[in-house]
Amino acid sequence: MRYNYLVVLICASCAFAVPDSYSGDIQNSNSLDFGNDSGGYEYNSPPKNNYLPPATSAPEYLPPPNNGYQYNPPPNNNYLPPPNNNYLPPPPEYGPPSGYPVYGPPPPFYKPAPPIPYHSHESFLEKLNLGNNAQAQDLRRVDDTELIQLLTGNSNVVVLFNKNNCQSCLEYENVVTKIYPQLQETLSTIVVQSVDSNLVSIYDPSKEPALVFFRRGIPILYHGEVNDDEILDFFNDNLEPAVKELSDDNFEHLTQASSGATTGDWFVFFYSAECTVCQRLYAVWESVGGKLKRKLNIARMNSAESGISTAKRLGALESPAFIFLRQGKMYRYLAKQYSPEAFVQFAEKGYLTQSHPQPVPQIPSAV
Repeated sequence: MRYNYLVVLICASCAFAVPDSYSGDIQNSNSLDFGNDSGGYEYNSPPKNNYLPPATSAPEYLPPPNNGYQYNPPPNNNYLPPPNNNYLPPPPEYGPPSGYPVYGPPPPFYKPAPPIPYHSHESFLEKLNLGNNAQAQDLRRVDDTELIQLLTGNSNVVVLFNKNNCQSCLEYENVVTKIYPQLQETLSTIVVQSVDSNLVSIYDPSKEPALVFFRRGIPILYHGEVNDDEILDFFNDNLEPAVKELSDDNFEHLTQASSGATTGDWFVFFYSAECTVCQRLYAVWESVGGKLKRKLNIARMNSAESGISTAKRLGALESPAFIFLRQGKMYRYLAKQYSPEAFVQFAEKGYLTQSHPQPVPQIPSAV
């Protein structure tokens, strides 16, 4: 059997003689064109590839000539009414037809009034009093139990203390009944009357008739004419208490009695809780304050408790005691007339009758 063989001789040195372009490119990797074969993509736009609109001029709109609308009315187209075409109504004719009777006002007829019967002056007053008494029944009456309930509340209360068979009480009753609506409206108060009450001596030592205004429990006694306007003015002017409360702590600061009295004159009522007369003077002293509050200061001081040191210094330990302080001097009220009129008269000019007033003692120095 015969075999044919082909022998190929490959030279190893020749195989390495051909340079490897790929490995060279890797080694020279700083070149951006591996193999330098220009294998990138490049876009070239066709020449003069710009968009231009067709060269045609814009259309121009022109209205046709004389294409306007004009209205020309025909000549002499005025409306004229026909001549003498005026309407005139016939002239009016007034008055009754002929032969109509004419009547005038009837002749005046006077009838004398009947004679006025004679009435005596006394009978007229009796009828007037009867009318007033009937009107006064509208004023509510309360007993002492009801009155205490009213006075211990928070309402303002006007109380007329009166008694039966009393002409001056009747005068007060008529006036208070007359101003009852005004008292309710202006003072927002309850108005009552108490007949033969045991409480009247607490608010007025002179007893009935007595008109007292309780301002949330604090009484003020009216003193003056039995006149509706004066009563309304006095109560409206004293809706708040006028009497100041003094003590050892504020006496010298407020009154400046021993240092020049630059705060004005002071009329001071020294009282104590054990003094029955003092309790009956609270409403009276408020009345004095309401009358004199624009002229001087009205005050009170508890001589047995909060004002005991001042009471000792001024010599007013016994109660009641009343001292008028004016320009560093003391004037003592020694009368036993405890009425608003008497106190007011003393404070206005009665103190001048004391020829030798006492100087206000100095505050004792602390040891």
